[in-house]
Amino acid sequence: MFKIHKFTNQIDLTRGNTMKTEIDIDTTDGAYVPAAEDVIKFFVSKKKDDANALIEKTIPHNTMTLELIPEDTKNLDRGTYCYKVDVALASGEVYTVIEGKLILEGMRK
Repeated sequence: MFKIHKFTNQIDLTRGNTMKTEIDIDTTDGAYVPAAEDVIKFFVSKKKDDANALIEKTIPHNTMTLELIPEDTKNLDRGTYCYKVDVALASGEVYTVIEGKLILEGMRK
């Protein structure tokens, strides 16, 4: 089970569950269309701006689909984590485009 809260970007996820969701990024010029050279990454850490990511996933630029598999979360403690999505452009510029809380709930049976 997972739920993404529309206005806060909070993700509620049952540990050990699969999560697949399309990532939409809006810019002042409209929807972001990634170039093949862009690298989009999803990071989860215990605290905001923690350099030690507990989960790091590359989001394919051709699908913009984030997929967490059971192994990504099943060994993490229940609780509140921070996540972010960064876009690294071919030019070297890096932008944090989404931030939020990830709430891990009880283990699936």
